[in-house]
Parts: sequence; structure tokens; C-alpha cells
Amino acid sequence: MLQWGKIVMFAGISLVMAGCPKGRTNFNQGRKAQDLQNYDAAFEYYQKALKTDPGNAEYKIKFDQARFGAGELHTKNGLKLREKGDLENAASEFRKAAFMDPSSVAAEQELRKTIEDRKRAANAASEPPPDNDDAELASTPPQLKALSRAPINLKMSNDAKIVFDTIGKLAGLTVIYDPDFPARRISVELNDVTLEQALDIVCIESKAFSTPISENIILVTSDQPQKRRDFEEQFLRTFYLSNTVQAQDLTEIVTGLRQLLDLKRIQQLNAQNAIAIRATPDQLALAEKFIRDIDKAKPEVIIQVEVLEARTDHMRDPRHFAGTISQHRHQSESDDQQQ
Repeated sequence: MLQWGKIVMFAGISLVMAGCPKGRTNFNQGRKAQDLQNYDAAFEYYQKALKTDPGNAEYKIKFDQARFGAGELHTKNGLKLREKGDLENAASEFRKAAFMDPSSVAAEQELRKTIEDRKRAANAASEPPPDNDDAELASTPPQLKALSRAPINLKMSNDAKIVFDTIGKLAGLTVIYDPDFPARRISVELNDVTLEQALDIVCIESKAFSTPISENIILVTSDQPQKRRDFEEQFLRTFYLSNTVQAQDLTEIVTGLRQLLDLKRIQQLNAQNAIAIRATPDQLALAEKFIRDIDKAKPEVIIQVEVLEARTDHMRDPRHFAGTISQHRHQSESDDQQQ
């Protein structure tokens, strides 16, 4: 009887182990990465393992350790970059720290401080933008610098994360996911498209949106209003108008921008003849085009008028008429004498 009990227990353990081989594999990979102090990779592996078995206490403990380690590491990297004056990449490091470890108060504080430092630096060096199409944003989102810019050709039907990961490997990018991003099977067929086009297509198919965190890391999350508010970056831009000088005209432009682009944060600056807008890069680009189309010099029409006065009173005066005839007769006699 005891022998049968051992056999049943062994079979039960085997079934449990066989039921989650993928989770155990990810967990083991996470431990290897953690031993090498590669906390970003450990965070990803433990996160995957935990999703296969959310109630596993060992997975949870290791995931929290990697989460804290990654947050601390990125915070330290951000401080070093800020000391060197690299505020853009420092802010990116603090964002990654805050994303991986939302409980990190230091990451949030340092991120706010870095953003304020960047704003002050931009304001100190900013001047009214020139009247050309090359004016840039005072601050811009991180620009992706993929290792490969070759056209992407891909046809596959799989989970959205695997599709994103495949595109990331083709372009040399790292893709990280919001923990709430759901599994969703999609089918895509990409033929000679750019990296940005490929990401847009897959985002549409998977009902997601992606945003760059650094030059080679993108974040993917569900395309929901709350998620966009949480992860989509907004930037401040001040537009100086050259031709609009009346406060009423400025108010009309602000009202039009607010209604057309659904802008929530827009301020009219009458003293500087300017408009300050805080919005997404796409909204700022549209606002810039709208303002440049509206802020035109008012057309002027020059009319040259010459007034001529015709008097008819002399024509009706017999004395003037007789004098004119006498003058012509005298002129004719003089001509005859000269001949």
C-alpha cells in the first residue's frame, strides 16, 4: 500500500512539473540572468514565469527581487548621466526605473527633477522660432535608432508579443510590455515596410500602441485612454506669432486649436503674442501647421486715385469763346506775315 502511495505521489509531482515546463524554463533563465546582474532580462523572464503560475510564491519573490534590482540600477545610471549633463538619456533611465519598479519613490522624484532641469535648460536657450518649416520642438521624444533599417518582410500568425519580439529582433530593438498587456493571437503579412510602418500595423491588429523609451527600447501596452494617459509622453511648445497682434485674434486661434485638436492644456499669452501648448508630438505638429496657416500677413490693396475736374462754365461764356476765336485769328495772321 505504501509503495502505491509513493507511486501516486511521484506521478502527481511529475504531472505538476510537466504542466508548467515553460514557466520553469523562464524561471531558470531568470535566475541565470540575475546571477549575472542582468536585471532587465531577469525581470522579463520572471514576469513570463509568474504569468504561467501566478500563485507560485518562489516566482513572485524572485520577480520582486529583479524588479527592485532593475529599478535601483536604472536610477543609478540616470544619476550618472545627469551628472554628465545628458538630461535626455537620464530621464529615459528614470522612466525605465519607474516602470519596472512603480514603488520606487526615488525614481519618480529624480524623473521630475530631471524634467524640470531639461525645461529650464530649454527655456534658457530658446528664442522665438524662425519663420520656416525647420522649426523643431523645444523637447522631443526619444528617436528610435534601429540597428537595421532594411525593409521588413514578415508573414506569421502568432501571439502579438511574439510578433512584436520578431520585429524587434529584425530591427535590433528591445521590446518591453506593460504587465496588463493581454495575450492576443494575430495574423500579419508585411511586405517591404519600414520599422515604423510595421509597428503601426501590428499595433492596429493587436489593439495596442507603442512608445519609445530610449533609442533602442520600445514599450507596448493596450490602446486604452487610461494607458495612453499613463504612458504617452507630452511635451511643451510655445508658438510665437508674427502677424497676429490683437488679443481677440489670438483668442480665436486658441479656440480653434482647442476644438479642432481636442487640446486640454493650451494657454494664451497676450503680452508675448504667443500660445503655449502641452500635448503629444502629433498634436503639436498639427498645431504648428494650423498656426502657420493662420498667422499670415493681412493682405493690403493699394488704390491710386487721380481726380480730374472738368469746368463747363467757360464754354458757356460768350466772351471767353470770342477771345478764343480772336486768339486763333491773330495767330493765323502772324503765320501769313512770316510766309
